[in-house]
Amino acid sequence: MDVGLQATAPAGGLGARGYLFTLTWRPGKVALSAQEARGLVTALGAVAKTRHPAGPIPKSKRRKKNRPKPSTTGGRVVVVVQTFGSGTPLDDAARNEFCTYARSVVAGFPTIKDIVIGNEANSSFFWRPQFNPDGSSAAPQAYEALLARCYDVLHAFRPSVNVAAPGTSPAGNDNPWAYSNVSHSPTAFIQDMAAAYRASGRTRPIFDTLVHHPYGLVNSERPYLMHPTPNAISEGDWNRLVSTYKQSFARTAQPVPGRCLHRGHCVSIWYLETGFQTTPRPGAPLYYGFENVSTIPDVARLQSASSSMATTPAPDQATQMRYALRIAYCQPYVGAIFNFLIRDDPNLVGYQSGVLWADWTPKGSYSSIKRVVANVNSGHISCARPRAPKGAAALATPGKVSLSWKAGSSPIGVSGYSIYRNGQLLGTTPAFQYDDTSVVSGRKYAYQVRAYDAAGKRSRPSPRATTLVP
Repeated sequence: MDVGLQATAPAGGLGARGYLFTLTWRPGKVALSAQEARGLVTALGAVAKTRHPAGPIPKSKRRKKNRPKPSTTGGRVVVVVQTFGSGTPLDDAARNEFCTYARSVVAGFPTIKDIVIGNEANSSFFWRPQFNPDGSSAAPQAYEALLARCYDVLHAFRPSVNVAAPGTSPAGNDNPWAYSNVSHSPTAFIQDMAAAYRASGRTRPIFDTLVHHPYGLVNSERPYLMHPTPNAISEGDWNRLVSTYKQSFARTAQPVPGRCLHRGHCVSIWYLETGFQTTPRPGAPLYYGFENVSTIPDVARLQSASSSMATTPAPDQATQMRYALRIAYCQPYVGAIFNFLIRDDPNLVGYQSGVLWADWTPKGSYSSIKRVVANVNSGHISCARPRAPKGAAALATPGKVSLSWKAGSSPIGVSGYSIYRNGQLLGTTPAFQYDDTSVVSGRKYAYQVRAYDAAGKRSRPSPRATTLVP
């Protein structure tokens, strides 16, 4: 078995339908090197030989059979053309080189229909400079110019090509003077990219598919957690991702999720990278170096319930992937989710978020992930709205009403709760209690609680809890 099949065969066995390959552009490159071409030949050949589930199933339909029949038609191949650090195309000549290089990929390999322009350009690791010497934003504007140029070059060569972008990382500090990790938050990057698009006067789109990397800020962070600040967009922050694109590109020629062009051109969301790094088992071969982040087990003895609070740490990779896949399936406009990687990086400074250990053997989470992938592929995922919390109680003391309730439940996790007082929204919380300190002595108040999830759905209101403030 060659290295290509060594990777694609277990992925196909898991139920994967898509594979991601990355190429790196450097200044002066205008075509694939012989080594890169050979690598793509090997990779595409391995994908073609791998058995995959039958074609895509719309979210609105479910198969009567429990599992889709396997097919030998091969999976979908997505190619990312990335940059590193200061090796970025910042002028017209360099942009032409980059886009000519990207065109050589689809020209040399007609089966490749999906190409991603850049990778995490809101991070200085992949794109520099992030800011100008005076502290003003630089990367979103330069990236937008590259994306516009490549969109035109690629569509002129093959009108049906799918140009995907921008592949934003989930967080950034928006601080040009930061000691390290000078970066844009995805929210700021999207807004500035859209502003550059408006300023250019362009009347054509710059991307066909929206790409984002919705990693959690730590590996134990539950996928359905919603962050309170705009600096992060993980999977639970789907609403922020969609609303930022809608507002930033409003009344422009760029379609975004939830707003198609009049010709029917719609944009879907691809979560092109996500993953949860695991702790190597004791004595695991091949691993070396020192871990630089906190990790979680591949499988833990104690499994979490669907009512687990969004702010509590998840027990293992199996639980994390189960929810991540269910959420992506249920979120409107989301068309794909990719796990990074297939196999762990043996270097502990890298990523150990694969479904295989570094020695290519399956992790304990593999069978659990395989089951949920099968459910996704067959349409057997419940996207029902959360169940309302029960047991709502209100305890009044002078100047405060303390509310409490029992957890609601959802197949994709409950992200939080909305609290209503006398029918008006009072606040939200991921917890099971809330203090109302804006009450007046001698008045009677009625409270209700609704659970909400990361796909935009809310439960029915809980039964009323009434109290009189002394």
